[in-house]
Amino acid sequence: VFDNHLDIKTYLHLRGDPKNPDTNRVMQAGVPAVLSSFAPKIKPVQLPVYAYAPASRDYVRTTHLASARAAVGAAQKELAEARKKAANAPKEKPKPNPKPKPPLPTPKFAVKDDFSKLNAELWEVVGKGWKFKDGAAHQTTATRETERLVLRPKMPRDFELTCRYTHTGGSTYKSVTFRFDVSADRKYANYVYTSAHAPGPKLHVAYTRGGASTYPPDGLVAQPIAIGKPYILRLAVRDRLVNVWLNGKFQIAYTLPDRKPGGRLELSGFDATVAFDDVSIRALPADVKLAESKNKAPEFKAASSVEIIEGKLAAAEAKV
Repeated sequence: VFDNHLDIKTYLHLRGDPKNPDTNRVMQAGVPAVLSSFAPKIKPVQLPVYAYAPASRDYVRTTHLASARAAVGAAQKELAEARKKAANAPKEKPKPNPKPKPPLPTPKFAVKDDFSKLNAELWEVVGKGWKFKDGAAHQTTATRETERLVLRPKMPRDFELTCRYTHTGGSTYKSVTFRFDVSADRKYANYVYTSAHAPGPKLHVAYTRGGASTYPPDGLVAQPIAIGKPYILRLAVRDRLVNVWLNGKFQIAYTLPDRKPGGRLELSGFDATVAFDDVSIRALPADVKLAESKNKAPEFKAASSVEIIEGKLAAAEAKV
């Protein structure tokens, strides 16, 4: 019988529950009364580390080390085979930059709303901060939560959106966001936003992949976005090509890395209050000319089998 911490009191556990100690009943280190007549006197003793850390025993460490080394050996063998296959694989010819797909036949799609009242057939309202008053849809809470207006009708691949709105306030970023291609889990989306954040007000084309947002420098235009000033944003999208105008002036052309048409369209504020006065959305006519972008669309390259196994080997070596 031993007590590793003589200076710490041990209390009786009510009903054997260590989370429910009886602080009025201190347990003294000792042996059961039936054995106390011939038990040796209590005295401090020095115990080896493995007495209270069994995993430090030599045979346990040897077993773990052997297992880790076996995993390293297996990963090294797997990596050698993968490198051999990669070396013998036919070389892929460099592919030219993919061009945007040609315009689709213009579908019949048109949505208009002046937000004089909630049109529940058009919009799903997410969040408690939305108020339809004074002829506009107001987000009255400057939140970073996912409060939004979600368009119910399915969007065409190629579309044009025009929205009149006003930044009415906010905390820090004061952003008004127009998202499209939004997946059901919201881990995939493309979007355009204006921000009245004082250090760098701007208009920006950005995207979300796997739940992580990317803000490409090529998609940014500095703009003196101001609280209380009305703006008209026009957004035209054809395949991966995005064109944006603000108050009638062309701002930017940007090519997205990819598209997953068929997702939802959302209007929202981020860290901002906003009034949406009206919005119109239509299928983008095939004869509408868009400006070409100057950015090289980023490519999402899948990791090769060699890279994956190299990571597996590094993880195995870290355990040795």
